[in-house]
Amino acid sequence: MHKSDNFEMFSDEELPKVNTKSENKVEETIVFQNQETAQEIWENVKKHIEEASVPAPVIKTMFAPIIALGWDGSTLYLQAPTKLHIQWVQENYLTETQTAFSSILGEDANVIYKYLKGETELSLEERAVRVPHNGKKTTSSQRNQVAKESISGFSSNKGKEEIPYNLKPNHTFESFVSGESNQLAHSAALSVAENLGKSRFNPLMIYGQSGLGKTHLIQAVGNFALAKYPKVRVLYASCDRFTTDYVNSIVNQTVQAFNSFYRSIDLLIIDDIQFISHRPGTQDMFFHIFNELHQNGKQLILTSDKPPKDLSNIEDRLISRFQWGLVTDIQPPQLEMRMAILEKKCESQGIKLPKEIIEYIARNVTSSVRELEGVLIGIVANYTLGQKKVSLELVKDVIESIATKVVVHSIDTNEIKKAVSDFYNISIEVLEGKSRKQEIALARQIAMYLSKEHTQKSLKAIGAAFGGRDHTTVLHAVQMIENYKQNDAQVKNALMKLNQILRQ
Repeated sequence: MHKSDNFEMFSDEELPKVNTKSENKVEETIVFQNQETAQEIWENVKKHIEEASVPAPVIKTMFAPIIALGWDGSTLYLQAPTKLHIQWVQENYLTETQTAFSSILGEDANVIYKYLKGETELSLEERAVRVPHNGKKTTSSQRNQVAKESISGFSSNKGKEEIPYNLKPNHTFESFVSGESNQLAHSAALSVAENLGKSRFNPLMIYGQSGLGKTHLIQAVGNFALAKYPKVRVLYASCDRFTTDYVNSIVNQTVQAFNSFYRSIDLLIIDDIQFISHRPGTQDMFFHIFNELHQNGKQLILTSDKPPKDLSNIEDRLISRFQWGLVTDIQPPQLEMRMAILEKKCESQGIKLPKEIIEYIARNVTSSVRELEGVLIGIVANYTLGQKKVSLELVKDVIESIATKVVVHSIDTNEIKKAVSDFYNISIEVLEGKSRKQEIALARQIAMYLSKEHTQKSLKAIGAAFGGRDHTTVLHAVQMIENYKQNDAQVKNALMKLNQILRQ
């Protein structure tokens, strides 16, 4: 057995073999046991990986093609399409896979990846991941039951300093792209991180639809706090994980240990708190933990898919407490911000894409940051694994083939003119006309600006659509609205509302 940095290399002599006959020749064939059990284990592992906020396109492109070969009670054998496929998963999602394997198999199990040399021949080289090990041996029966146990870090026999923060190291403020759609949430999160234990924003509650960067932002607070205060006790957990921990503590008669553990945290980050609905027992436990932490000056950060007042089947006393600090939202990113996100992702991964490709993706994938990342990953996968040249046609294919959540959104100038005319209660004829009244001129400039943002028309074509105006008039309108965005709250608010209308 030869150790590498993040995994161990197993030679084929260490794998179980049996002699079989084929055309008067004796061949060595690897025997894989309990394939149904292996498949069940692998499906559970993939569920945990999905819960770790791995984008759906990555699951579909990179994890779905991996199949389970067998399970011998201590080692899970998996097969990937290519060696490059294995390397990509290891390099990009090692932490997520190790955490998932640890949760399902226990801390003393092995995972071996194999890949096909040809169409049917398995390679003699395997890549094996050693699940993080604490020095204690785990029995086979314990591994088979370990799926029932928590991964948040709660355990009745853990020492006070053993907190697995559950934070992704790449979720930092430096890697988070801030813009108009998330500016307040970003500023508040940074303020909490810099003033841990003294912040007025306690709790800090951030809401918004899935895939807009809420998890990244709240984990950035945790990573910042750990860097600034190494001894601080930070814990990130999904609401479902908190609930699972609590239920397991009841089953195992360790409620007191559960309670003590969560009350000992200095910075408690709970993601998707809306899932505490319809769970009165869990709500009661969280209520008392919340009170204890808040009264002792500990920081709480929560996320949900909607503001507290719109959450249903959650006790009023909890809803009230969710609003004690600051409640702020994250909106879908604007075009410039989507381009900045893609450029930042490309830079962090050492990828170079032409500006026209980045702009095309940003213009056509509009609903979430996660979907932008998914498209980028799909392009990279096609390039590295499929050896396809990056082109506009490839990008179009990736956008169309990835999950149905990714919508190729097309808006024309007629839609924009109608939305603006309805918003300002003026007719389209007046909007296109020659009136220079301030309110009409502003509405016209906003409509031209939105046409530049949401369509691929040239300035000349946009001018033609607005009463045959010159392209310099359109350029002036765009520049004026850019200036208003920075200095005029009314215009900024109008643009946000109009963008929401156009996305519907």
